[in-house]
Amino acid sequence: MNNFFCKAYFRRKNKKKQKNLRLSRKNNYCILFSTIVVFLIFTLSVVALKFSGFFDYDEEGSDDKIKVFNVDASEIVVPNLIDTELEEAKRVFSDTKEFRIYVSERKVNDDVKEGNIISQLPEKGTTVARGSPVVVSVSIGKSQRILPEIKGLTLFQAANRLSKDGFKVKVEKTHSENVEVGTIIGYHTLNVGDSVEYGKEIEIVFNE
Repeated sequence: MNNFFCKAYFRRKNKKKQKNLRLSRKNNYCILFSTIVVFLIFTLSVVALKFSGFFDYDEEGSDDKIKVFNVDASEIVVPNLIDTELEEAKRVFSDTKEFRIYVSERKVNDDVKEGNIISQLPEKGTTVARGSPVVVSVSIGKSQRILPEIKGLTLFQAANRLSKDGFKVKVEKTHSENVEVGTIIGYHTLNVGDSVEYGKEIEIVFNE
């Protein structure tokens, strides 16, 4: 009789133990599942913020000239465009559609390379709406230019080269046996290598 009660007691005890084990496993599965769900939500949130540009920033001392910091989907912080090549800035922003760049003027500047941006409005660090205009002034190079070699060039070639350097061209015609007909003999009163102010009229001698 005692054996019978003992066996019954241990059977109940084992069933209770197995039930507790199943409950423990179930709780562990719930905790694991909840952890995975939280991790996935966090990961997706980080990816979404990254693609929205939330983590982009303008790092001081960075070699990159153009960086855009997104405040939110509709606002942009204007980056530094000073001394950036105009065509490069246009290319970047035409691709991203962050800003529209307009040139207000082109002027002589001894410090900023020809074709690069001298000034900008709005200034760096200003928060504006996405797609806003940024108005810039652009350098056309130094005020003093060196006269290039033009002897032996055609009239078109010489005039084109001097015009690109910012000079106005005046032509004096003559004839010389020492230079091929239809080409430039040289400058009238100036010499190759002379430093001349931008925009000045340069007289060249054409052999006809």
